[in-house]
Amino acid sequence: MHLLTMNREGYYRAELETEENFQRLIRVYGKDRFQRKIIDVNYLHEELKRNPPLTKNTKFGLTKVALSFAKISLHGAAARYCLQNHVSLVFDGAVPYMYLYPDQNPRIGGRLYKKFYQSLGLRYESPVAALSLRVEELLFDRAITPSPTMRGTTRDRQVFYAEQIIFALWLKSSIACFGYRAHRRRLEAMYTDRLTWLKTRILAENTPHAVASIS
Repeated sequence: MHLLTMNREGYYRAELETEENFQRLIRVYGKDRFQRKIIDVNYLHEELKRNPPLTKNTKFGLTKVALSFAKISLHGAAARYCLQNHVSLVFDGAVPYMYLYPDQNPRIGGRLYKKFYQSLGLRYESPVAALSLRVEELLFDRAITPSPTMRGTTRDRQVFYAEQIIFALWLKSSIACFGYRAHRRRLEAMYTDRLTWLKTRILAENTPHAVASIS
């Protein structure tokens, strides 16, 4: 199993904050079962913001939100890694209670990410979504975490983003201004546009795996 941790400018101690949980994981299942990679996505994040060069996404009436493009860049890097290392299945940790974030919303990120990976000959799954209410309990039962209640405590080691609070405030403002359905349609259009560009970018690297359209 390949464990991918993405890193870029603005991420807070990505490698360090995931090291403790990784050590617990290999202690339970053995280190020979995993390959851990720290992947820099800064260049891809910048390309997503600048190609085509935009200061405002006038096509969708959206001001660019750096964290949203950052999330898309993670999937671009994951897809590229899979194609380079002959990996065919990608697991994501998206959870339904974070649906306000477009990348974890099954009707925005979830659906579009699945199409994106399929267009590159890869399979995408979010197994945590169906187990979201029991994840902490299951991790504790398997001795991967030291407590059955980790979320929101000092033991909850995650990678945080410099723009995370700003992004959350922007999402709430957008929903308040346009309503949830219109907000979702606008983000869906932007994600479709960026993922289509990203697919083209990856295919330009001579990967002969495209089989479907994103849109």
